[in-house]
Amino acid sequence: MNKKILSLCLIVFISFSVFSNESVEFDKEHTERYACAFSSIMAQMNELNVTSFNYGKDVGKQCRFILKNSWDITNYEQLISQIDDLLAHGHNGTFLFLAGLIETNENMKPVEIISKECLTASEGTRLFYVYSIKDRLGPLAISAWDKARCISLLRWSISAGFITEEEALQRAEPIVESLINEYSTWDDFFAHYIAGRQFYGATDNSSSRLATDAVKYCKQVHKKIYFENLPLQGTASDTGLLKYDDTSLLYELSSEARRWYELQDLFDKYTEKNITKTTNKLTEIKKKHKEYADIPFVEYFDSVLLSDQKTGADIWRCSFIYDKLKKQLENIPPDRTLYKWVNMDFARIHLILNHPEKALDCIALLPAETANSGYFQMLKGVSYLYLIGTSPDFEVNTNYESNAYDALSNAELQEYPLSDSTLQWMREYERKRDNN
Repeated sequence: MNKKILSLCLIVFISFSVFSNESVEFDKEHTERYACAFSSIMAQMNELNVTSFNYGKDVGKQCRFILKNSWDITNYEQLISQIDDLLAHGHNGTFLFLAGLIETNENMKPVEIISKECLTASEGTRLFYVYSIKDRLGPLAISAWDKARCISLLRWSISAGFITEEEALQRAEPIVESLINEYSTWDDFFAHYIAGRQFYGATDNSSSRLATDAVKYCKQVHKKIYFENLPLQGTASDTGLLKYDDTSLLYELSSEARRWYELQDLFDKYTEKNITKTTNKLTEIKKKHKEYADIPFVEYFDSVLLSDQKTGADIWRCSFIYDKLKKQLENIPPDRTLYKWVNMDFARIHLILNHPEKALDCIALLPAETANSGYFQMLKGVSYLYLIGTSPDFEVNTNYESNAYDALSNAELQEYPLSDSTLQWMREYERKRDNN
């Protein structure tokens, strides 16, 4: 009797093992097929195997090049960090942020929102794109773009040798399942993906070209993948289903958007070598479009050009611009890009003007992750160096010394290059401290 029971148990155990392994294998195949489909445009664009999740070692060099040059990824840790960032924020996070500003300021034109919300030039350029398409995309916005890119990163990284195929599939699985449950047709998925590609290209005016290319690649992968055998389970949003080859989804800049892009392009291409040409062009833009004169970003751009002139009068004028910008930024969250840029630059400018207290005020306004960088620890340390000896109180001056040394030590630990005179002061401070 016991032998019969034991035999029965063994049969059940063996059967369970067989079916369990088949289930795992099925899930793996399921994930692989959908992962390849969701990331197929990027694979086709890079002339890689569209239908194989693992591109193979033969293209390892190509995949490492893509990861390093387009993503700054050279190892496993950087890969996981990038995927986490794409899923938590990504371009979709920026899209939703800008869409939220449009909703909050529903009766305002884009340029008015750019001014009120203190956006940078590139944020403004993308705002115009979001303004033109957000209602057609619905609540999913461009999340398809970020999630598909995560899968592409995993596929490249297998060939690059940064991650095993097994782990890559495990990490792809929840991304794949979320996409399956978010979209009801492949046309709709690809339309949202291509919208993300346009968002990416907005800042260099390549949106329409990138979208046209993506449509071409999409048509090509439809000849390699039987999408009808890969059903999706999502429900259509209130905005309706989109077609990926609908030409009305191609982004063309309005006259207002083109004017703003001209300003962004001027800022992006600026170097000290073309300072005179850039200054003249900015002056021309402000005269032609008077509504730009008081936009915070334009004022900031003015201050950059003035400080780079490196004359006492121009740098002094910067301090007056900062006073105005500070008021404009009063109600802006400190994690906004322009908020950080303004306080970054003016901490440096106040030091040039020998106003260390004001430099420290600027640094104190920055979010911790920015103010704790090597560069700002250097600025903080130098600010306290300038203050040493300015107080009649010995203890206050001693605190200035201590604060200067602590900040400069942090900068040194982060391998920020310090001047020889600063390093000499630090060594002297250490000898003095050790002798006491």
